[in-house]
Amino acid sequence: CNQNRWNPQSMWNNLNSGNRWLRATSNEAYIYYNNADGHWWIDEPNGKGVFIAPSFDKNQPPKGGWKALDATYAPMPEIEELS
Repeated sequence: CNQNRWNPQSMWNNLNSGNRWLRATSNEAYIYYNNADGHWWIDEPNGKGVFIAPSFDKNQPPKGGWKALDATYAPMPEIEELS
């Protein structure tokens, strides 16, 4: 956001609109449902999008179907819910 001179809080409110989001325990990456495009996104801690997956359930990220936004991103993510 800062690189593009966007207000981070305003952008987050537009994209997520108070929906569920999750943070990775290993590297501070985060997963959120994007209201603007109806996809789940995995972003790096700095906000750069890395993976995207379509989903009709904005309350639960999909376990599969993820696509890398750049060919150098590997491996594909595996989503596991911890209790």
